[in-house]
Amino acid sequence: MGDQVVDHLEATRAAVAIPVPGKLGKHPTDGYTEAKWELVSRFAVSVDKASVASMTPAQLLAAFLGGVSADRVALHKSLDDSFESAVTLADPEAWRSVQSKIAQHFADVGEVADAIAAEAKGRGLGILASIMVRANANEAELVHLTSELLAARQRLAGAYEDAELKQAAEALKGKVSALVGSVVETLAELRCEGEDME
Repeated sequence: MGDQVVDHLEATRAAVAIPVPGKLGKHPTDGYTEAKWELVSRFAVSVDKASVASMTPAQLLAAFLGGVSADRVALHKSLDDSFESAVTLADPEAWRSVQSKIAQHFADVGEVADAIAAEAKGRGLGILASIMVRANANEAELVHLTSELLAARQRLAGAYEDAELKQAAEALKGKVSALVGSVVETLAELRCEGEDME
């Protein structure tokens, strides 16, 4: 199973907390070590911020759609997968460190995305730049709402009968779902606007 986990991490290039199984000692009296977390971070933003200024308009669009957007998808998947492991292992301290690391990765991607939008605006690509700015704003809100939703789900894991908390989590889930739809629509609009560049 270790190889599959490593392959998954290679594919997402994200910070992931993976469970490390507990182990029995050599002798029954040696005791048992509990399962713990191991934080693995192999994420690197796929677009070099320093290279943005030298990109053609078509390359700016490709960097946003193929680089920034793909990085964000990988980070969202990593956040969700790590949360599922956290609930399984019931280790809130490790989960907080994973959240913090992934939040930093989102911020790094956001900086590159903002640089691409600013460069597009500076080149007179106003429509593309405004769509990119909207996509970045939607993504920032999505990260925020997703974190709130996961926090609510974490609280729910320890309070199954809390109807108010369950209702709040469902409301957040609806907001996240609607915002995902907005992000997808905005990226589709960006692709359509960029078709003339090809």
